[in-house]
Amino acid sequence: MIPLSNTVHWLHPWWLLTLPLHLGLAYWLWRSDQGSAWSNIIDPELLKLLRTRSGQSLSRTDRWASLLSLLLISIAMAGPSWQQQKVPAYASTSSWVFLIDLDSSMLATDAAPNRITQARISLRQMLENLQGQQAALIAFSAEPFTITPLTQDIDTISLFLPDLNPNIMPVQGKYLEPALIQAEQLLAQTAGTQRHIVVLTDGLNDLDAAEKQVKHLRQEGIKTDFVGIGTASGAPSTNANGQWLSNNGTPVWSRLPVSNLQILAQDGGGIYVDVQHLQPLLGIEQDSSKKGTSSQNNAEPVVIPQNDGFWFLPPILLLSAFVFRQKIRRHLSS
Repeated sequence: MIPLSNTVHWLHPWWLLTLPLHLGLAYWLWRSDQGSAWSNIIDPELLKLLRTRSGQSLSRTDRWASLLSLLLISIAMAGPSWQQQKVPAYASTSSWVFLIDLDSSMLATDAAPNRITQARISLRQMLENLQGQQAALIAFSAEPFTITPLTQDIDTISLFLPDLNPNIMPVQGKYLEPALIQAEQLLAQTAGTQRHIVVLTDGLNDLDAAEKQVKHLRQEGIKTDFVGIGTASGAPSTNANGQWLSNNGTPVWSRLPVSNLQILAQDGGGIYVDVQHLQPLLGIEQDSSKKGTSSQNNAEPVVIPQNDGFWFLPPILLLSAFVFRQKIRRHLSS
């Protein structure tokens, strides 16, 4: 801590508006201590005895001690500051938005026990690598829904993972473009030097629109990575209740379109991985976390005023204890 300046700064100056009220009370106490009209016609010793018998609750000393305590409380609450302290400055160097596909096809069982469970496991692994970085989570099917906005509280995002299930989506579908637009809006709120979108999906219904959008994002400096969920051999598609879907009695098969997702990742300036081989993507996350730590260590500390109102706490407590003790003594002696 170092001196702030030769003057006192007030962090919460509105509390100073209570001082005139206390000064008015002080004036009233001073006038009352000068005596009343009875003091002109009654002997002072007799008047003192009459006042005591009338049940006066506080002596002159007690009243002034209480008033001084109120004055000190107002000053302390106003946040006087005559010192400053240095705190470490930290700005996240990377921001990540995760888009998870919650269409009913994610209930397919070609990735044991099913695709959505594998997606949640992979998502948890990636989040654990981002401690200290910013991350957000969007679930999409026919429409995107922001689960959590950008935050450095990775543990909070992890709390939502067990509830990610196709059953929570109002309408089924696999439309990525609206989710990418929503992710771009979230990333526009951050000044991170590296911005990433990671899509966890088993296929899309809007490949052309998604391709156009990832190219746009790349021009904006945002990389789009893809994590494939499922297998190329596939499994029967199911609805949200787990029942197989059929077309004229023939089961609808859901296969992972690896080549399509690879092309999208290439167009978006990112990489494609599957749930069994996350390491390349985890490595990118680890590199960004290391850069964030380095940035924190090299950043100039920020100087902020320190609230020195706590120095008024000891006299406030002493005055309050004094008034309380006097009141107890009078009560015991009566």
